[in-house]
Amino acid sequence: MNENNISVKLKRIEENISNLKSLLGVKEDGQIEDMEKILNPETGLAITKRDENGNAIEAELRPGYTFEKLGITGALFENFETLTFTEEISSIPKNLLSGSSKIKKLIIKNPNFKNDHISIVNNSVVTGSVLGQATGLEEIEGNINDIWRNTFSGSASTLRKITLGPKVTSLYGEAFQNCKALEMDTFPSQVREIGGYFASGGGAGTFDGCESISFSEIPENVVLKSQGTKYTHYTQNMFRNCKNLTLSKIPASWWMLGDSFFANCGKITISDLSNVTVLGSYAFQNCTGITNIILGPVTKWGGYGNAFQNCSNLKAVWVDNGLTSFSSSTFNGCTSLLKIYIDKPRSTVEAMSYYSSKWSATNATIICNDDADFLTKEEFKAIDWANYTE
Repeated sequence: MNENNISVKLKRIEENISNLKSLLGVKEDGQIEDMEKILNPETGLAITKRDENGNAIEAELRPGYTFEKLGITGALFENFETLTFTEEISSIPKNLLSGSSKIKKLIIKNPNFKNDHISIVNNSVVTGSVLGQATGLEEIEGNINDIWRNTFSGSASTLRKITLGPKVTSLYGEAFQNCKALEMDTFPSQVREIGGYFASGGGAGTFDGCESISFSEIPENVVLKSQGTKYTHYTQNMFRNCKNLTLSKIPASWWMLGDSFFANCGKITISDLSNVTVLGSYAFQNCTGITNIILGPVTKWGGYGNAFQNCSNLKAVWVDNGLTSFSSSTFNGCTSLLKIYIDKPRSTVEAMSYYSSKWSATNATIICNDDADFLTKEEFKAIDWANYTE
């Protein structure tokens, strides 16, 4: 072996030793700093990476941990950026990550890790999230198998990536509320129902405020929970402010769209509401991507109306003959609305509520099924309303 090869190998050994010393926190006198936190059989906490200043920034929880030794707050992890739960870790106390504002990534290796904590308050079941306590969290690597109301409320503004496990078939109301940075370009394939609220007090939107989700399709087998209740707020705000959502249709089983259901979703192009019978206030407010709508036999409107308020590119509406009334301000602010086709005789239509005001569609022409220029539903569908001009 020549001298050059020996020199290269010696240099590599020196670098490895230096890296090992840095990882273990070896001081100049040869002692290891915070040895009990390097790998302590009592706590099971292992530091796996330090920064250039010797500060611990990545760690693992390993078999043998006791949370009494670790403490029950996030103070222990306040400087960590990454924290790994090994396969043997299936749950943690609910406040363990509280205050861990610097943790950006959690790695979960146990496929059955329990994220929820359940307690009884005033005889009511209250659930929450142990992972959502990390207020700066950006990414969770590994399956999450339980999603509850306000699951990520603590990290809502920062969470970007998450993988839902195969057991997550239901997403409750407010599950991802205000997770503005959450990236989701495909609806989770294992999810079969969304929305609702499992305790008393009302419901709220599963994806309310998720500005970055961008999926274009929801499978037909996805059920909207709590549609059987008499209050539209049980399905309210479902996708409110999801400004990058690109849906073009909804599942046929969705017959109740609560208040502000799609409010401020400017990129959706939903055009067929044939199966909707309950339409909440402001349900499609500011949905500027919608150019035409087919309304089904709506029998109940939200108390404040304005279902399509400020849908400024809406040009035409076709109305099923089962519809019994309009709200006074159904089309308030729909400045481009030109035609409203109603599958009823004119005499019946003129007797409907708020007919004289055209339901705030001031520029529109009402066309009834006994008028010569009336269009059937199929004829209406065949027209390219997005490019229609008069």
